[in-house]
Amino acid sequence: MGIDSTVHKLLISPPNVGHTPHTVISDEDFKMVEAVEEHFGKEGYVLPVKEDATEMAALTEREMMFLVRQLDYPH
Repeated sequence: MGIDSTVHKLLISPPNVGHTPHTVISDEDFKMVEAVEEHFGKEGYVLPVKEDATEMAALTEREMMFLVRQLDYPH
């Protein structure tokens, strides 16, 4: 399962959830999420694992979720 599909699954509640769902993401907001995923989820996109490190790694699912949550949409 790719990071894109994982992020989308985590953003949208499954239909059998017994609680009131969160704000529905608009098409415009969804496009912003896709733009973040496209940029940071590109094949070969890596960053240092810590400051002044030579070891490089792709963003984790948790880091991608953090970036998406930083978008300016109601949550």
